[in-house]
Amino acid sequence: MKNFPQKFAQYVRLVVFCFFMARISLDVRFKGLGLMPFTLGIFPCAAECIVEACTAYWLFRMPWVLCFALGFLVAASGNTAVLPSSFGLLTKGYDINPKITKILIVASTLDNLIMTTLFHNFAVVFLNQFKILLVLTTEAVWSESTEGGRYTRIPVMIAIGMAGGLILFLPSILIYFLRKESLRKTLYFIYLCFVAIFVPIITEKLGIPDSKYLMVVVTSYLIARINRKRDHELPRAQMSKIWSVGMVLLFGTLGAQIIVTQIYRYVVWRSIVVIVFGILTRFIVTLTLTFFQVLNPGILNFREQLFLTILSLPKGLSQATLTYAMLSYLLGNPRVPLLADDLNAISTTAYLSIIITGPVVGLFVANFGPRLVRAKLVPPNPLSIGDERPAQFEDRKVGTQVNEAVAQGNPEVSLGFQPAPIQNNVAIPNQ
Repeated sequence: MKNFPQKFAQYVRLVVFCFFMARISLDVRFKGLGLMPFTLGIFPCAAECIVEACTAYWLFRMPWVLCFALGFLVAASGNTAVLPSSFGLLTKGYDINPKITKILIVASTLDNLIMTTLFHNFAVVFLNQFKILLVLTTEAVWSESTEGGRYTRIPVMIAIGMAGGLILFLPSILIYFLRKESLRKTLYFIYLCFVAIFVPIITEKLGIPDSKYLMVVVTSYLIARINRKRDHELPRAQMSKIWSVGMVLLFGTLGAQIIVTQIYRYVVWRSIVVIVFGILTRFIVTLTLTFFQVLNPGILNFREQLFLTILSLPKGLSQATLTYAMLSYLLGNPRVPLLADDLNAISTTAYLSIIITGPVVGLFVANFGPRLVRAKLVPPNPLSIGDERPAQFEDRKVGTQVNEAVAQGNPEVSLGFQPAPIQNNVAIPNQ
């Protein structure tokens, strides 16, 4: 892995994830969700962070600031593993409440934004010898080396992301007025591809990389919203097919980025304890908030609450990317030799959180997911990959053919067998 093109792999991950966010955002509707997505995006990850920080301090005896840096890093929800876990059920035709998808999109995006920003802030605070400079100037906002800038960066990046998404949405209005549906759908697909590919580059060059996902989400959401009024068809299937290919690249490059040089056995076991305590805390808090329908009663039933809670557990992109970035940043710091054990504990815990939670949740969803979602099979959700329909829905097509054939007075053709002979208005069964 020494010669693995890390920068190119990182760009591939960003583009694929932008495609994923653009695709999912085509189906986002906030109506009827209330404040639950925001509640689930703040309180579960905050509780998990506190528990993991306290557990890390107890087991690793690290400074409190580094313990909370570990907590913020591991507590971030893995966007790449949250929603794709349910795609298999959607393609099989299971009826998953679309509100689960909408809640997870908003909640996981929000907690990633908060957790990753605070993680960076705590790491920088520690490396600058606890000198917190609360400088709320323009220079501080854009500076990566001042702690005050990191505090003000959160609302600034949100505002820039929303404004940038609105600007990117404006050119797509021209496509909206096209009358030919196939042309309109194709141009929307090309435009969304353009946004997903070039937004990471543009935001990186402008020094605002934290706003790229929000730009993509806002652009895609606004496109879907204006077209929803006229029932215009959008390129959902095409975007889903790109995601099905990109998902392999995303997880493949993530796995290639995990470089293990030396792991101590005691660090592994202590890291597992930290992860288990944190995951149990997130599970309990998330299920409690959804069970009591905090701030918005009556959204989900208990099975759907449990399904949503399980889908919110995996870790992924944030842990791998931030850990690698942190280690790369610290290589040139003179204090690194003194922090070798602490950095080993943080990186090991972050990587193990991916290895443990992702496969476990994936297997659980594949085997027990059908028991938690609605048992009734329906045509695949537009989120599913491609336009394939399950075989059981071919009966509807056959039924339509039967009705048409009967209407034309040709029942034997439509039903596939010869009708029974009739004598004295009584049907005699065929032998």
